[in-house]
Amino acid sequence: MLGNAQGSNCLDVGGDNGVISYFLRKEGGTWMSVDMSEKAVSSIGKLVGADQAMLIEGSNLPFDDNTMDTVVIIDYLEHVERDDIFIQECHRVLKQHGTLITNVPHYKKGSLIRALQLALGLTDELHGHVRPGYTEKSLYAIQKDGFDILEVKYYSKFFVQLVDTGIQFAASFMGGKHVDDENDDPSKGVMIDADDFSKYQKAFKFYSLVYPFLYIASKLDLFLFWSKGHMMIVKSKSRPWKHRQEVKLGDGRSIAEATIATKIGTAAPF
Repeated sequence: MLGNAQGSNCLDVGGDNGVISYFLRKEGGTWMSVDMSEKAVSSIGKLVGADQAMLIEGSNLPFDDNTMDTVVIIDYLEHVERDDIFIQECHRVLKQHGTLITNVPHYKKGSLIRALQLALGLTDELHGHVRPGYTEKSLYAIQKDGFDILEVKYYSKFFVQLVDTGIQFAASFMGGKHVDDENDDPSKGVMIDADDFSKYQKAFKFYSLVYPFLYIASKLDLFLFWSKGHMMIVKSKSRPWKHRQEVKLGDGRSIAEATIATKIGTAAPF
């Protein structure tokens, strides 16, 4: 969704240990990275340069208006109490017709995987989430007054998510990592940086044996063509911010909801 970022001013939010921040820079452009965790900012700085990583608090972005061509939110929105204000902040720092890319957990009501995660103690609190994720409708609700959603994609279906759940559960025992460990920020959950990798090197070598199974799981997911994944990426374009009156259609949806339904290729109510 990012495409070639050459010549663009870009911001990534929530890069955790910095690996994704590092790879985003491979697409060109001038980047800044921000996160709410001091540990994350330190880790990002070690990979991309300390002058390119900044600490922020919740919903505030320390940048001037209309300075960014692209903002990429990486698993951050679900950690922010006032996600609506944060989206407004993204709109403020973006140039008109700038690009917003949002990666969030896709909340699937009645999901067997989510039930399993909760049963294993892999709760939202453990991950620092203030909400379990987003649906198309709930994410659109906080973007609709300043953004046009252009594209929605899903990934990590049942089999991949099942293997990932097993990895997370094993990590809580083998690596000894918990959200209350020293330097872990409960607002961001458990984060693995270079120091952790060195400390728990034997455990991570064992985890690497799991990746063939993850590859197999990704292929099995292809058979679930009717199912949407447990992760969602949305690409949006900014436009002048304004609040619109919601007029209800005959089927109970607003015009805004019907518009986004058309854009994502489904005529069904959310």
